[in-house]
Amino acid sequence: MSVPSAVLDGIVRTMQPANPNDNSYVYGQIYQYTAKPHPGQHSYYFHTTDTFTDAVSTRVLSGPEVSEEP
Repeated sequence: MSVPSAVLDGIVRTMQPANPNDNSYVYGQIYQYTAKPHPGQHSYYFHTTDTFTDAVSTRVLSGPEVSEEP
């Protein structure tokens, strides 16, 4: 099994299972990645493979836009 990645501003970030104790993949698995990007406009997409077929990626999405802290 392969772990999905979040690609934020061109940098690959490995996602983690939202529930690390859930080892059943029958109904799917939820993954998460937490980031604190610097101020400015960002872009991201998701990338994964099941190791048996070709890798797939979402289209590049715009966001998030992060403001300066007050």
